[in-house]
Amino acid sequence: MRKLQISLHETIFSLSDALDLVGVDQIYHSKRVAYMAAECGKALNWSKDRLDDLFLAAILHDCGVFKTDIHTRLTRFEA
Repeated sequence: MRKLQISLHETIFSLSDALDLVGVDQIYHSKRVAYMAAECGKALNWSKDRLDDLFLAAILHDCGVFKTDIHTRLTRFEA
C-alpha cells in the first residue's frame, strides 16, 4: 500500500479556499484575518513556529460557519 504525502499547509489553504466559495460573502476573508493575526504576533515578537501556528489557526477561524447569515450574526455578536 502506498503512503500519501499530504502537506498540512496546502490542506489548510485548500479548506480556506473552499470557505471562500461557500457561505461567507467576503472573498479572502479568512486569509485577511490570518494575515492580521500574524502581524499582531510579529508585533509581540512571537517565534516563527508560533506565528505559523497562529496563521494556520486564524485561517480556519470560520470553519464551522457554512452560511452567510450565520457569519453575519456572529460578526454582530448575535445569538
